[in-house]
Amino acid sequence: ANFALYPEGSASALKNALSNHYNIQKNQFLIGNGSDEIICIISRSLLRPGTNTVMASPTFSQYKHNAIVENAEYREIPLKNGSHDLEAMLEAIDEQTTIVWLCTPNNPSGAYIPENELIAFLDAVPQEVLVVLDEAYREYVTAKDYPNSHELLKKYSNIIILQTFSKIYGLASFRVGYAIAHSEII
Repeated sequence: ANFALYPEGSASALKNALSNHYNIQKNQFLIGNGSDEIICIISRSLLRPGTNTVMASPTFSQYKHNAIVENAEYREIPLKNGSHDLEAMLEAIDEQTTIVWLCTPNNPSGAYIPENELIAFLDAVPQEVLVVLDEAYREYVTAKDYPNSHELLKKYSNIIILQTFSKIYGLASFRVGYAIAHSEII
């Protein structure tokens, strides 16, 4: 109600609301200054010289930007007809891979990853590799085979889901993004 005041640092009111809305525990949320800050936190936590990260190309530029900042190798896999080439992304993963970025729907191509393809990919990714599902544009998807990432959390402990109020809710200047994952990852 008063935009001149700094927000409460732990975002407990927002975490409570998200927890109630999604029926997910409060300790499974991380609130950030938009998704950009959460991408930075993930990168700062897991990337360093000698590690690598895998992403599509083109995709959201902050994945590569943060890898460069952390002096990690970034492996860009060209889109295939506008979509993530999940098979080539799997082939790019090795023992030094710490993060795989999946922007679905992808920014800028708009292509999403169908549920059956995402599940096959997650089944094949090594458990120690974090898979980031960036769903900043998820509310725009009307396809029946778009995955319910919150349900995927029940099976996969190595995923983190990024969502935001910036896009469909038109609240970009408030800079509120959030991540959902197992509490151990958060």
